[in-house]
Amino acid sequence: GCQIIDHIGAEKLWSSSNYLAQHKAYVEDLGKVKKPWGWLKTLRKTNACAVKELHVNPGECLSLQRHKLRKEKWLVVSGIATVTVGDKTYDVEPGEIVSIGKRAKHRLENKTQDELVISEWWLGNSSEDDVERFEDRYGRC
Repeated sequence: GCQIIDHIGAEKLWSSSNYLAQHKAYVEDLGKVKKPWGWLKTLRKTNACAVKELHVNPGECLSLQRHKLRKEKWLVVSGIATVTVGDKTYDVEPGEIVSIGKRAKHRLENKTQDELVISEWWLGNSSEDDVERFEDRYGRC
């Protein structure tokens, strides 16, 4: 593994695992983006795709929205997702995947008392600006 020298000439070297163990809370928070509905972390992003981890708090929901330049896929990791795509709303369980086409109106909700965790994949243009909101309980329309 990697070693960190914290003082030139010192005899003691710290391993990266010791350093990370001492700063675990800080390291776990790196990359978290707080949202009114919970938080997300971007795991990978290029011009053509993105992979994000979404954590939706109990009773919260994302805006009803659509994207002109990208498709999305949602994998429910844990919890029960209430998903709207077009004019259909249904519950999705862990291990199930939802496909959302370009320009399809969609929404993700957590109507349960447990945290909802989603792996979200963007396919196509991965610009954060590619969102058109129709309804949003947090005033972001």
